Amino acid sequence: MTLVPDRRGQSVQIGALFLFVVLLVALSGYQAVVVPQQNAEAEFNHDQRIQPEFVELRNDVMRTAASGTSGFSELTLGTHYPPRLFALNPSPPTGTVRTTAPEPIVVSAVDDGERVEFESVCRGPDETRALEYRARYNEYDGAPTYRLENTVAYRAFDDDVQRPNTGQRIVSGGTINLVPIRGEFERGGVESVSVEPIAGQVQRTTVEDPHVELPTRLDADRWRTLLESELDEAELDELTVEDGRLTVRLDGTYTLLCSPVGIGELPESSTRFDGALSDQRPSGALNPDGADAVALEDVSLVENDEALRLTFENHGEEDRTFESGRFTLFYDPDPTRIAQSLEIAETGDELELRGEYRTLADGDGIVIEAESTTELTVRFDTDRKVDSSLLGISFLDDRNRESIYVAAPDEADPDGSDPSIDSLTVEEDHQNNRDRYQIAAEVSDPDGELDRVEFELRDPDAGTLIDTDQDGVAGESDTADGMVRSESNGQLPEYELVVTVFDEEGNTDQETRILEGTG
Repeated sequence: MTLVPDRRGQSVQIGALFLFVVLLVALSGYQAVVVPQQNAEAEFNHDQRIQPEFVELRNDVMRTAASGTSGFSELTLGTHYPPRLFALNPSPPTGTVRTTAPEPIVVSAVDDGERVEFESVCRGPDETRALEYRARYNEYDGAPTYRLENTVAYRAFDDDVQRPNTGQRIVSGGTINLVPIRGEFERGGVESVSVEPIAGQVQRTTVEDPHVELPTRLDADRWRTLLESELDEAELDELTVEDGRLTVRLDGTYTLLCSPVGIGELPESSTRFDGALSDQRPSGALNPDGADAVALEDVSLVENDEALRLTFENHGEEDRTFESGRFTLFYDPDPTRIAQSLEIAETGDELELRGEYRTLADGDGIVIEAESTTELTVRFDTDRKVDSSLLGISFLDDRNRESIYVAAPDEADPDGSDPSIDSLTVEEDHQNNRDRYQIAAEVSDPDGELDRVEFELRDPDAGTLIDTDQDGVAGESDTADGMVRSESNGQLPEYELVVTVFDEEGNTDQETRILEGTG
């Protein structure tokens, strides 16, 4: 008898092997095609998320420079891919935010018919950095480098295409705003990181026919577009970008403000308020002022010291309207009474601390009539007294101008005494084509609350500030030392010296002297 081989299991084995091969091919195709596509989509979505985050970081730097208070922003450096059961993901894409190497700021102006280059237009070094963010994606090839320089945030692509995300603030009306970025900062990874701008001390200078030279990677056409609303045709024609240096040549008299901002660390000029916030510091007083400005003339306590009354005066000849508002800061030495929102009593508008701009008075805005004053009462979401609090509030008006007001209520010291300047010694120390004066002030306060002494050197005719210095004092009596000097090659026949002593309650005493110069 012959036995016939049993082949009944072969078709099953072949079918299983075929299905396994099909599954491998499908998984290989999924790994080679679908996974990269889905990962590229995740990377693209992350890039779209970074755009508003970087713009908000730029806005936070600008608010810090204007208000003098430290900011806080977050950047999501990288992203994670969707989890997969049968496929593999590469390492998650990371990103890096960093400051670049410092580069010089150069400003020159006309003085007595000659063009003079300033030795110091900022407190601290006359240099600035850029702030950059770059992602390292595995699949998405079109991602730009995000860059903040000279008040402008923009995207720089590999094909030399540049697309600004914001406007510029360098030139605004009769003001030149320099916002140098200071400090070495670098963070990398996947998760979110905090970027904290810290305000430095402001220096204000009046300049005639200024030339401003700044480092840039934007081309000249981009800068002409950004500045076309502020410069006339001749000034736009003279604007140049050569070897990574932007030069803007302006005609007329300008106020030059240099407001350094440190990234993650104190700027070299030290902080705006040196740990004791006060709107009485000249270097920190950035509230609008001028012949056509709406100025904050007074801040007073009302409603049993639980609300503030702000008195605005329109110095211009036309009505102005605050169309929208924003609550920018609230500082109090007692951390238990930090307000998170305020209400404008006259309109019922509520503004969240560090929230977005909100329209006022149901879209009608708050009208500040020409050559008159308007009072606004602001109440906070706290029943605690606000007698020592510092308020910051911003308005956008009908001219699309942003005005930032920073102030605190004036406080008396009914139970104490004012400080006094007991003696003042001034010694001349002229050198290097500059008039210099060494000052020693003996000061006292019966309450033992001496705080600081400030020295200002001014032009007695124009009233403009030339140089400032300060020194801390303490106790019932102390001696403060300071040094002020003229601009390089800008000596005057005489100067006005203003010396002011402050106590911890904000009370002052002041002495003024006329000093002989060599001009």
